[in-house]
Amino acid sequence: MPEEKHIVRQGQRYRALREVPVLCLVSWEFTSVTSHQSIVPAGEVVTILNDTGNMAIAHCLPEDYKKLEKHFVPWVFRAMFWMYRGFYLSIDQRRLVSDFEYLGHKRDLEKPAGSRLEASGV
Repeated sequence: MPEEKHIVRQGQRYRALREVPVLCLVSWEFTSVTSHQSIVPAGEVVTILNDTGNMAIAHCLPEDYKKLEKHFVPWVFRAMFWMYRGFYLSIDQRRLVSDFEYLGHKRDLEKPAGSRLEASGV
């Protein structure tokens, strides 16, 4: 389990024990965001992007970002490459406890290769 009960911290890693419903947020140029429902496949690992404090949700990135981009982001969005900046996931913290296995902490959290999220402030 995480170091502090009910507190999700930046860099923590979790593996999905089953298919888990999530909200996928697609980031666009000029800080616009689009969201849609999606599923994290069983066995996939996600890394928490920032400390959540008392928030009910956690924002994260799948470790296999480039492979899963096609799974999470519709082609029509990816095709608008001049505006598309990347994606991230929003997961209810209760689901992190019930549907994921805690794997530990990734000490050097970096944005995934090929993602332009760092410029969008995510």
